[in-house]
Amino acid sequence: MFLYLLPDAEQATFLKVARLMSVSDNPMLWDGKAHDELTGDTDLSNVSLAESEHERAIFDSFARECGKVYRSDGVTKELLSRLKLLPLVRQAEPAERARVACEVLGTLVDQALADSVQPSVPKVMLYELMLLALADGEVSLVEEAQLRWLADKFGIDEYTYADLLERAKSISAEASRTIAIILE
Repeated sequence: MFLYLLPDAEQATFLKVARLMSVSDNPMLWDGKAHDELTGDTDLSNVSLAESEHERAIFDSFARECGKVYRSDGVTKELLSRLKLLPLVRQAEPAERARVACEVLGTLVDQALADSVQPSVPKVMLYELMLLALADGEVSLVEEAQLRWLADKFGIDEYTYADLLERAKSISAEASRTIAIILE
């Protein structure tokens, strides 16, 4: 929606952050199997994340809006490499996922970037990321942790954060209603 307001460098950072958010709370798969499907033959080193078609479509639309083709998935690889360091039983815990996702986020958004951006940039990023987080109907604990981390990093006060989230929820609800009408 408003990504055109971001300078090119911030658009590239936004895409990396959006990619992280789009996969950070997705179910983990070991050798293509969910946790409850694991067997003794499962290759536990072959870890991936299931991906929602809807979130992927939103992410792809972000890339198109920025006029960029997102080719690298280093963000997902970095998230997975950090998650694999955890014991198997903790890899899917929301609190652990949130902690690890925020660690990766810290490698994408450093203090120099936070200090150098125009005042509108953090709000645009946060709002668009809120829309992405709401793609599945609600903001998960993992997504909320990342949104709060970004708000803190960029110095966005609680009132502005709440206002942006309320507007994102409203737009998301309207989009869902519109889709429901179209599909009737």
